[in-house]
Amino acid sequence: MSSAGQQLVAGRVPGERIATTVSTANSAAITTTETIVDSVTAPLVTGRVYRVRWAGHILGAAISDQGLIRIRETNVAGAAIQIGRIKTPTATNYPIDLEAEFTAVATGNKVFVATLQREVGTVTRIANATQPVYLYVDYIRG
Repeated sequence: MSSAGQQLVAGRVPGERIATTVSTANSAAITTTETIVDSVTAPLVTGRVYRVRWAGHILGAAISDQGLIRIRETNVAGAAIQIGRIKTPTATNYPIDLEAEFTAVATGNKVFVATLQREVGTVTRIANATQPVYLYVDYIRG
């Protein structure tokens, strides 16, 4: 419990959520160009380890539509810290969870992005008020 005047700093308790982005609108249909579908900015501390997680749904227009989802640092040209291959089993919303551990090399705000790229067919990141997409950062250790 904090007391009056005490300054609190995020990321002192392992498992603590330090940044979250919630999306409630669909992306446009994704092309073969890798496209940012979500981003989050988190306050990191040098040497600490964080979990970056994207949890959402992908819609394929047909069975076996395929794509790649990545979590990257900063932007679409940033280092990929996790890559997942999507192959929709049906023409319906398909849940995807992708997560990575990230060790901060500097103290300050860090941007993480989730990107989507179509390989076969049509893929779209699906989101609405009752089926939101989350991109978040949790402090783990260090």
